[in-house]
Amino acid sequence: YYERDKQRYEVKTLLAHVASELVQDGQLIFFGGGTTNAEVARNLPVNLRATVVTISPLIALYLAEYPNIEIIQIGGRMNKRELVTSDAEAVAQVRRFQADICFLGICSLHPEVGITGNLYEEVELSRTLIEQSGEVVATVTADKLGTIAPFIVAPIQELTHIITEKGIGDDVLAPYAALGIQTIQAG
Repeated sequence: YYERDKQRYEVKTLLAHVASELVQDGQLIFFGGGTTNAEVARNLPVNLRATVVTISPLIALYLAEYPNIEIIQIGGRMNKRELVTSDAEAVAQVRRFQADICFLGICSLHPEVGITGNLYEEVELSRTLIEQSGEVVATVTADKLGTIAPFIVAPIQELTHIITEKGIGDDVLAPYAALGIQTIQAG
């Protein structure tokens, strides 16, 4: 995790600034895991009044300094590689909330295959985060677009927003936009 956190840090910071502009006061916000989501959490407006529900202990710790954010940490078995909880208990807890917006942890996005992941044990949790959210945001570096991981999470149309880096060709982003997903390039 910590090694991945250092990779493409400047790009992740740019993506995080744009993603943080999607949140509003009074929202219930889901945060999945991942290094980019952790950066989004660190870049939320300091005066934001919201409730954050997260499967990531690191995100919960980052937000502890925000005076007006209530933090709900989802419990369960810790996946040490990803630093998230992702077992059946975590899924059951997530089902108790209805979020306005979700920042989903993303491994791979493909316009035809959909949202896919590398870890089987995280698939059901990701599906539940999507089902329990109004808007679903994928904040991804370019290397995750057009890729397929082994485990299918959901159809790509479940996303409402894709935030990625500047300079990606229209040929890459057009299939997502054609499906009604708002694509935003940061930078």
